Amino acid sequence: MRRIKLGMLVVTLAGALLSFTACGGKSVNLNDYVKVEYAGYDGFGTAQASIDYDKLKSDGSIDEKTIAAVGMVANGSFDKADGLFNGDKIKYTWDIDKDKLKSVKKNYGINLKCKDFSEKVEGLKDPSEFDVNDILDIKYEGAAPNAKLNISSKVDGFKVTADKTDGLSNGDEITLTIDASDPTYTTFEEVCGQNNLPVFDTTIKYKVEGVPSLVQSLDEISDNMKAAIKKAADEKREAFVESLNKDDHNRNIESMQLIGASVFENYDSNVLVLFYEIHWGAPDADVITYEYDYITGVDDRKDVEEDYTVELDTGATSEIIGGKAFVGLESIEKTKEAVEEWFDVENITISDF
Repeated sequence: MRRIKLGMLVVTLAGALLSFTACGGKSVNLNDYVKVEYAGYDGFGTAQASIDYDKLKSDGSIDEKTIAAVGMVANGSFDKADGLFNGDKIKYTWDIDKDKLKSVKKNYGINLKCKDFSEKVEGLKDPSEFDVNDILDIKYEGAAPNAKLNISSKVDGFKVTADKTDGLSNGDEITLTIDASDPTYTTFEEVCGQNNLPVFDTTIKYKVEGVPSLVQSLDEISDNMKAAIKKAADEKREAFVESLNKDDHNRNIESMQLIGASVFENYDSNVLVLFYEIHWGAPDADVITYEYDYITGVDDRKDVEEDYTVELDTGATSEIIGGKAFVGLESIEKTKEAVEEWFDVENITISDF
């Protein structure tokens, strides 16, 4: 059975009543400000009535107390507001609270008028124009070739399943199946009717698009992504230097600079390694060590959300120099070898980042 959705009209006059005085009175015809809108498809259309607020504002102004009072006076409904065809005639009937109507006239000098009216339905779209993608909520997590699909219906009563939801890349074709959420009690056709939609094919082919891909080289990392990574690296580096210099009074870091990076495959993901050169201050001003941070799963997206966060992990390296323990290793070559051993890779290349 198709659920009927009545288009209720709540009258909130935001400026229709012009200027008025408590004693003479001003007449306002509510019908002059009713706007009827149709939506949906021929045979499955809906109708809704509302007030044309732009027209009300252009007609004048009214104080807030009067707006609230008038808004309580009248509403109404169509005798049929869904399942509509182009050419249908529908009737709108006002539902007036006569006591409040009298109160508005008495307290504000406003004489509200209205009259039931009929409308001819028009402008509904051809059902053949229905696009099932309009009711689907499709989101991806991660990056190709390991992206994951999250899919649901924007419309109540439907469930959506896919024959493949992970290990996805751009261009992959997946099969989506749409059915009633609980077909035991409500059939697919009934759910379509309840939501004023034409009955459509329940199985569709969908091509994966717009998924970021894991980068394989530094050149594939967008400027926005680089900026986000560098910002996270700067913040972490500054916090590290401040913490070490505060806690260790026998030595301190004079500077810690990013000198290069490397990216390489790692199992089903990738790793971006950032290399740092650390200059130590007095009494160890002649000491230089090298350290690294890394991040996994770097993709090639061009736009990075403002709330995008970069989680950097630190390579655990240390060196004994002159009988003292220092963070990092004494050469960039030893640091590179430590990275290769830790991630089980060979011959990585360090380039500008």
